[in-house]
Amino acid sequence: TYIIDWNILWKLKNLLILDLRYNQIKIIENNTFDHLVKLQTLFLGPNPIKIIESNVFQSLFNLNNLILSENSLQLISNYLFKDSKKLNEIIINNNKITNIEKD
Repeated sequence: TYIIDWNILWKLKNLLILDLRYNQIKIIENNTFDHLVKLQTLFLGPNPIKIIESNVFQSLFNLNNLILSENSLQLISNYLFKDSKKLNEIIINNNKITNIEKD
């Protein structure tokens, strides 16, 4: 199983674009992107991502574009984007989503 180790990313505080396509990532844990406060665009697909924990994007206050296409996501938590006030575009095509949680 491939999991992003957030320790690798902690020094990249000024990063604007992060491209993690084609990395065989299956799980993205909470706190993974906590230090990437300036990040504007995040590419996470295609990967075989099945799980994105509910607070993964909580520190990405400047995130504008999130690409989650071509993964294996089945569920989207209602808390996933709660702090993403600048998010303009979410691309989630070609997943296996069967449920979007409600409050």
